[in-house]
Amino acid sequence: MKLKYDRPSGLKSGVSSVAGLVAPALIYLLITPILVRSLGPARYGLLMIFMAIPAFLGNIDFGLGAGGVLSMGRAIETGDTRRAVLLHRELITIFALLGLVLSAALWLLASGAVGFLGMIQAVDHPQAMVLVRLGAAALLLSVLTASVSILPRAVEQFPRITLIQVLGKLVLWLGVTAVTFRGGGLVPIFLWVLAVEFLVFVVYVGWNIQLLPALCWVPVFRFQEVRGLIGYSSHAFIAQLSSSFAYHMDKFLLAYFLGPASVAYYSVAVGSASKILVLAGVMSAFVFPRAVGLNAVDAADALRDLYLRASRFTLLVLAPLLVPGVLLTPALLRIWLGPEFAAKSAAPMQVLIVAYFFSAVSVVPSHIYNGKGNSRISAIYATVGTVLNVSLCFALIPRFGILGAAAAATVGAAQSVVFLGSVEHELGMGWFGGQAKFFGQLGMLALAQLGVLAFIGGRAEGWISLAVVGAADWVLFYALWFLIPIATEDDKAVCLRIVRSQA
Repeated sequence: MKLKYDRPSGLKSGVSSVAGLVAPALIYLLITPILVRSLGPARYGLLMIFMAIPAFLGNIDFGLGAGGVLSMGRAIETGDTRRAVLLHRELITIFALLGLVLSAALWLLASGAVGFLGMIQAVDHPQAMVLVRLGAAALLLSVLTASVSILPRAVEQFPRITLIQVLGKLVLWLGVTAVTFRGGGLVPIFLWVLAVEFLVFVVYVGWNIQLLPALCWVPVFRFQEVRGLIGYSSHAFIAQLSSSFAYHMDKFLLAYFLGPASVAYYSVAVGSASKILVLAGVMSAFVFPRAVGLNAVDAADALRDLYLRASRFTLLVLAPLLVPGVLLTPALLRIWLGPEFAAKSAAPMQVLIVAYFFSAVSVVPSHIYNGKGNSRISAIYATVGTVLNVSLCFALIPRFGILGAAAAATVGAAQSVVFLGSVEHELGMGWFGGQAKFFGQLGMLALAQLGVLAFIGGRAEGWISLAVVGAADWVLFYALWFLIPIATEDDKAVCLRIVRSQA
């Protein structure tokens, strides 16, 4: 039985994914000040910790998520549906067992987690224990949902994946806000989050059945297909865990050293700055399964072209956001959350924008390496970055607070530049041989943006003026790109296709 799906183009996947970020960004913009004012910094910090626990521990899948996408993508590419069905069944079984073990461990260690995270600074001890155990349930759902997302990712169904994620986040945060308005505490909020996560899991299960009706959901106890993933998955796991460790551990260390309230101020900075990395991730998500397919048929030239085009257009979207993002951050936070949050979060957020831009540079190279089955290189670089980040957190957080955590993240992320050079060398272009001129052009236009904002940035005193100033600087980048002209014919063709697709 064949899979029932149509593979979208890379451009369609990227554009759909970017468009899908608009709704979550607006929700984040509208709901964050409401939750901060209603819950207070300490309890809002606990909410952010609760959301981080399944995101962090849920990545302990030993690389089988990435390995599953790789292997299932190859099976589908070669028409081996029987192998895809068996692999799916084995992965579901392993993920279910893994989720049960992780959630049980968190449940049993709840008392230690309460003490480590300083939760009694925000709630009493019995309530803190309940919250951690609800976090254990959320962790189980997170792992199960990850298992049923493998098949859609393997067949590149990213527009629909984005739609599910957007609708899920919309329902989740609107519900959280409604519970908060009704005077509900953290326990009702966490229960609502669990209900929405369960609904998302059910939707993915139904989608799996639609894609491949021959799927069997009965657990297996022999793992003949998964055994072949161990070499690749072990390296993918190290890279994945290292990235997750770097992304979430700073919040846990802030809670340990400074208490949950510090997590609130830092989470606002991280949640805003990380939109750059999220944007890079959703734009280029199609690259990994596409690289798997090209590598399976030894299409080296096509793989090189995929890297150059994907990285170029990802950076053409991200680069114009860097300068206005950094320079307009104090005004944004002052208008959005008030002077108290601006005073505590502005400088860390400015530093984190640079950190996440560095990290975004590594997204496409990581997909290329993993698609080639060479996850070891990604693992090495990710581990180096994480060791730098976390070790500096221990040194800098006690002395500099949340700004120290942001500085540690930036140092850890800087290795992404070297990582980019290594993938170009791997593809036969030499170190930084593929896009050195391109980066120079981006830097030149960033300086032009910087010069303009030096004159008009101070006029951003309200939402309208902030939007006008930011949009003007953003438009300036593209105006210069197309008018100097720096844009290639391929740039113009892609731009025209995007305009037509949205029209």
